[in-house]
Amino acid sequence: MVRKAVTLEEMLSARERRARIQEELLAKYGKPLVSFTMNIPGEYKYDALIEYAFRAGLQRLTEAAGEPAAQTVLAENTGCEAFMVFDAPAEELKAKAVEIEERAPFGRAYDIDIIGTDGAKLSRAVSRKCYVCGEPVFECSRSRAHGLDEIVAACRGLLERAAASELARRAVEALKAEARLTPKPGLVDSANSGAHSDMDLALLLKSADALEPYFKKAAELGLEFGRKAAGQEASAAKPEAALDIFARAGSALQQEGLKAEAAMFKATGGVNTHKGAVFSLGILCCAKAAELQGAGDCFGIASKIAAGTVKSTAATHGNLVAEKLGARGARQQAVDGFPLVNEALGVLRSGAGELDALLLLMSKAEDTNLLWRGGAEGLTYVREESKRIMAQPKEQRPELLKAMDKECIKRRLSPGGCADLLACAIFLK
Repeated sequence: MVRKAVTLEEMLSARERRARIQEELLAKYGKPLVSFTMNIPGEYKYDALIEYAFRAGLQRLTEAAGEPAAQTVLAENTGCEAFMVFDAPAEELKAKAVEIEERAPFGRAYDIDIIGTDGAKLSRAVSRKCYVCGEPVFECSRSRAHGLDEIVAACRGLLERAAASELARRAVEALKAEARLTPKPGLVDSANSGAHSDMDLALLLKSADALEPYFKKAAELGLEFGRKAAGQEASAAKPEAALDIFARAGSALQQEGLKAEAAMFKATGGVNTHKGAVFSLGILCCAKAAELQGAGDCFGIASKIAAGTVKSTAATHGNLVAEKLGARGARQQAVDGFPLVNEALGVLRSGAGELDALLLLMSKAEDTNLLWRGGAEGLTYVREESKRIMAQPKEQRPELLKAMDKECIKRRLSPGGCADLLACAIFLK
């Protein structure tokens, strides 16, 4: 995404449009209105990172105030805006808005106005803080304590730090959502431990929490290298330069991944709960952060990052199966740009459930965990049974999955690679 400086004419036009939309919604619904914009200094008001921060704010608003009675959302060169009608007291909405502005990771960049049914904005009891020094912003503005460039840089730094934290949180929540999903054939879920005798749901949740610092570091690396790649693209550098940048990101991420594995084993008492997710979800967390800097598409970036990792020669189950049966495994899926994650993401975004996405993955993935536990016969069983269940009416699938779970437990089959890919799709949803 190429950033474009906003003009004064565009800003004036946007202001007039905002006032018109507010008047129309108040007249139509006669209820308090939330007018949500981003407080972005400087000539650039819109890019992928700003929109990501804005969407996170929309989610916080609906979590705090519930679904709005009506909503209009705009994302244009003049910035991101949302107009939301709520059937709730204006004072209550204002308290929630201030809470978000003060405590949410991106909160300082939010400007959430509450407009009462009389058309008047509710005032804020506490002054906003300066991006640069943290003092009341009106004092810094009055004294002109900071130059515009310094304020713009401080705002961008806040957005990047908050994005790293938000991406890490979402990665952990994706792992937990996958773990809790029930019923999953042969996998740990809320009903049982599947084909695993050494782990349960509580251990998976503990492991996910232990990985949050790693995912934050992965996002920080993505933001750093994505900024460099976007800068080179803007300066018309050769495409191979960006490839080299992300190859270096892959190398750096791999070193962080080794530390993350150590943290995981420490949290789980030596049980391998999420080694595959450290690799796959770590790459996608890094790639998504780079995408927010305008460095390209997440899946394309992920491919370049994966290509920069050194293929492990350790005697892992995946490597042994790859050597014996020629399986492509998780690394090749990443180098290819996670095509199966992209397919599963399409299933989720279509409104289908996470179990449907899992069935798709189990019907297609060359899961090395299945190959290790059950050989080609075990892999074929899971693929064919998944296809059979997918062909059945949706309401019948949960019971069919329970029956498949019993058979997988009996055969000691666990599609752990598919579980990792599902977590990746949930993360990107």
